Amino acid sequence: RLYEPAATAGAEALDYFVARDLDGSAAYLRAWLARCRFEQGRWAEAERLAAAVPAGRAVATLAADCVRGRIRARRGDPDAWPPLDRARELAERTGSLQRIAPVAAARAEARWLAGQPPDDDLRDAYELAAGKRNAWAAGELGFWMWRHGLLDALPEFASEPYRLHAGGDPGAAELDCEREGLLACRHGA
Repeated sequence: RLYEPAATAGAEALDYFVARDLDGSAAYLRAWLARCRFEQGRWAEAERLAAAVPAGRAVATLAADCVRGRIRARRGDPDAWPPLDRARELAERTGSLQRIAPVAAARAEARWLAGQPPDDDLRDAYELAAGKRNAWAAGELGFWMWRHGLLDALPEFASEPYRLHAGGDPGAAELDCEREGLLACRHGA
């Protein structure tokens, strides 16, 4: 979550990939930069980067669709579900926490915003993250489990902003988010 150094390195890497026609690497990098910008609350830039990811690059498309779907859901756009459905289908094929967690969190948030119960696989994604003791994935997924009334408290190893918010101190969570440069966990604070 070192956003500014990542942005600098990402811009340099993107120039390198584009100059050498390394399209797959450029698409993947754009998708991850889109996610970083989304997490910082920089939605316009996140949308621009996600839109530059061509279809047909599975992992890059998954990440870009996740960003697109989340922004649309936060704006109340009913068109949030097509990219979230595509992302879910791609993530399920991988079986990888790195792919499953962001999609499960995005879908849980979209359902919460729409007043709907979470997908059945939210619990599975959370258990996968908790089993691997992945602080950020367990924190974010645990937060959405908590929001949906499926979890009373986050584990002690969960990332602090999510743990603080679910523990009843959203103000401290917001301060921690600001310190980390992370704006995505503010949603619903």
